[in-house]
Amino acid sequence: MSHLTNAASATNSRWPCWILEIDSFTILLDCAISEFGASAPVQNVIPHLDAKTIQRINVVLISNHETFLALPYISEFGGFNGIRKIFATDPTVAFGKLRLEEFIRSNPQVLNADGVMQPCYSNNEAQSCIEKINRVSSGYCLGSTNWMISFHFQKILYISTSSTTLGKHSAPIDIEAMKFADYVICNNAAATKSAQSTQSTLQKSGKTIFSQLSRSIENGGTVVFLCKPFGCLFDLLELIEGIFLSMGMTATVHVISTVANESLKVCNILGEWMNNERKERVFKSNVPLMHGPMMDSKRLLTHMSMHTVFVHKPQVLVLDYSDIENSSFSAFLKWRKGGACTYIVTESDSADFLMTFLSQSKINSNTLYCPFDAHASEQDYVTLLQTIKPGFGIVVPHASSYFMDIYGGNLSVLPGSGGKNSRCEIPIDSIIRSVLISKSMAQNVVLSQIAKAYCGVVSGTIKIGHPNILTKRDYNATKIILGEKGFLNRLLEASVSEVY
Repeated sequence: MSHLTNAASATNSRWPCWILEIDSFTILLDCAISEFGASAPVQNVIPHLDAKTIQRINVVLISNHETFLALPYISEFGGFNGIRKIFATDPTVAFGKLRLEEFIRSNPQVLNADGVMQPCYSNNEAQSCIEKINRVSSGYCLGSTNWMISFHFQKILYISTSSTTLGKHSAPIDIEAMKFADYVICNNAAATKSAQSTQSTLQKSGKTIFSQLSRSIENGGTVVFLCKPFGCLFDLLELIEGIFLSMGMTATVHVISTVANESLKVCNILGEWMNNERKERVFKSNVPLMHGPMMDSKRLLTHMSMHTVFVHKPQVLVLDYSDIENSSFSAFLKWRKGGACTYIVTESDSADFLMTFLSQSKINSNTLYCPFDAHASEQDYVTLLQTIKPGFGIVVPHASSYFMDIYGGNLSVLPGSGGKNSRCEIPIDSIIRSVLISKSMAQNVVLSQIAKAYCGVVSGTIKIGHPNILTKRDYNATKIILGEKGFLNRLLEASVSEVY
């Protein structure tokens, strides 16, 4: 029987870490660092992965840059060697590298799963980790991916933090490819628990931002967006530019982050990972996102520190909140004290913490939560899973009564935090196994039709492993191969093929 373990340090599925054990093969699905605390300072906790567990891992699959932060603890410590493989898309690696650099600067220490404080990994260890990653072709952000794992005749779908929203800069989710899944591991981290879709929430947030931004600029005030320098920042800048154009005015947007300049430039060379509209811009020799021309015309400026912003008397700022306790942010609070300033929180991941922090800061300013990230809503996940219809079941890290009512006995809840309920058996255990054979052996197969299928007889020695391989002639062993009409004919054209 196969097993699944939720190794995340938190029950919140926004920071996933799953261990999937199939047969004698172990796959690590994401390795995010969990955040705890509704007020500063936030505690960052690494997953429940000891050295013995790490040594068993054969493959690591990373879904996006936000599930990247604990990866150096896997690749650089605990006996993880070069035989094992780490896979992620090019954009995930590019933004993940920046995210690691940012995290190291802001978090000199982290908590392990036992609650003991330990040093964060170094820049050299982070770089060594990056160099070990195998890049693959592509979600809720640019380059993010969901993974389909084939085990002989069964398919396991891993849905990481995803988006079903259309119109965002990233390429849309490929639902058709998911319909063949037998079993689904779903990180149902919803941006909102309302019955509304994320598309409706984004439209509502866009209208609120339009209203607040236009009113503030007309009155000489300042709007501060609290947003990470990745993901929804790129769509947020396009919304802001659209508001300026509709108002017939120009204003400079200031982005304060140690990695924003590189992040914005990296994004505009990744056009092949975006939706069709953005790809067409690239084909016409244009940059895919509007922040490119904004940077060229100096209407979008990036700053390493808040202190270089004051001379500009800014009206629109985007502030990376990962280091919200630093001196430059405190200086900004003092500078705007008593002035007309609106703070807008745009990301659901840290909304509670940020709203609490702003409230405790006694800034006496307007504070709004306008979710503008593309996380799927609870209703979006329900619709997606109803489309996939996995026959063997669904596992999630948490489930509302709404989820439970819909899926009932077909749904398993596997919370994180390392408790005894964090591990379970899953119904993935093929009795019939696939075997790889060479083209030369396949050419010697004599095909006979039985009903709608074709069959043939081959003989050889099977080497059991990953995969199973028929290696040489041995007339004491016989293997019957069955397949749909035409299947074995196609098999002859491949140098190495999988026989069902």
